[in-house]
Amino acid sequence: IRNVDGRRAARLDAGSHGGGELEFRNMNGQPVAGIGADGSGDGLFRLGNRKGEITTSLP
Repeated sequence: IRNVDGRRAARLDAGSHGGGELEFRNMNGQPVAGIGADGSGDGLFRLGNRKGEITTSLP
């Protein structure tokens, strides 16, 4: 993801822990958010902030 002047603002990567999560990282490579299965087996996806706190669940 790039900002309007073409500099990289964020990137989207597969999670490093193998949990099927996609991570948003800032331009310094630090994870800032993620979306992925929540691990409960109920088919929900979770959106989390950089601290791993669940902020939203989607069916």
